[in-house]
Amino acid sequence: MTDETKQFRIELLPALHGDCIWIEYGDPTAPTRILIDGGPIGAYKALDARVTTLKPGDREIELVAITHVDGDHIEGAVRLIADKAKTLSFRDVWFNGWRHLEKVPGMLGPVQGEFVSALIAKFIGDTRWNAAQPFSGRPLVVDADDPPVATLEGGMRLTLLSPTPPKLEKLRTAWLADVEAKGFAPGDLDAALELLRTQRRLVPKGLLGGSYQLGDQRIRLDSAVANGSSLAMLAEFGGKCCLLLGDAHPDAVVESLKKLGASKAKPRRLDAIKVAHHGSRGNTTPELLELVACKRFLVSTNGDVFGHPDREALDAIVDQAGPGVELVFNYLSDTTRPWSDQTDQAKRHYRAVYPQTDGVGAVVEL
Repeated sequence: MTDETKQFRIELLPALHGDCIWIEYGDPTAPTRILIDGGPIGAYKALDARVTTLKPGDREIELVAITHVDGDHIEGAVRLIADKAKTLSFRDVWFNGWRHLEKVPGMLGPVQGEFVSALIAKFIGDTRWNAAQPFSGRPLVVDADDPPVATLEGGMRLTLLSPTPPKLEKLRTAWLADVEAKGFAPGDLDAALELLRTQRRLVPKGLLGGSYQLGDQRIRLDSAVANGSSLAMLAEFGGKCCLLLGDAHPDAVVESLKKLGASKAKPRRLDAIKVAHHGSRGNTTPELLELVACKRFLVSTNGDVFGHPDREALDAIVDQAGPGVELVFNYLSDTTRPWSDQTDQAKRHYRAVYPQTDGVGAVVEL
């Protein structure tokens, strides 16, 4: 099969204010599948509907990557594992649970992380948890001179860009306080299940962060500790390349891209970027945009809860990426509609793409 006949398809499922990204690649008649996050519990019906389209005898997901413990990324994945473990096959699950984080000095796991960890151990098994080389069951962390690279069985090459050990270490205080406040210890499955019946979302307190200058504005960087622990990946297959940034902090991604040889003079060429943290201005910086050459940016949010995407972030993308940039949204909502202005698109030479029908999300073929 030539590169021209290989598929690299990205679906931004309608995950409300969260992320649920379904990837199919390889042979279009028998694709290999990757799931990045599961969205909040309120959007689970969209993920369930997508899974329902799989044919009997072809119900394997090669990789489920849960980027971090925020509810708008993890809740649907928790439900998927609990509901579908007997009817779906999961070849590998990437998630930094307590058993991995305790290997970083002083680390403990959060309540919701304990829940998904227990479900993985019970329904999927330890041998399929962070199993891909070079991790082999160890933490998913960028802790060497070169970001770690995993090549999946289907041929997808994933380069981990985030998190770094300092980002994981900052979770300790918030996670330990959360576990102690609920009165149970890491690894107590029964206690975690009972708690999750009443509390669906973990929102750890953020630490004060830095800022960057954007025109005459001083923009505060994202400092949420959970977001700092988010997985971010460079996905490559069939001559195509995409950045999947989760909610990662920009400084970690910038550091990794530089290690991969990206610079302002020689930016990394990409076919698409899933914008970090739903288009938050605290996660897309001028320094990050200078390191990439890309014309297609994917935004996953309906704008509920936090009002994403931020105008400053998408304006910076349009201005930095230059003529021909394409903004792909999985919702037409009050917060995404401003970029539908045809006059502004013509003046600034960009294009905004929205779903043809409400509730279907967005599909991109690389």
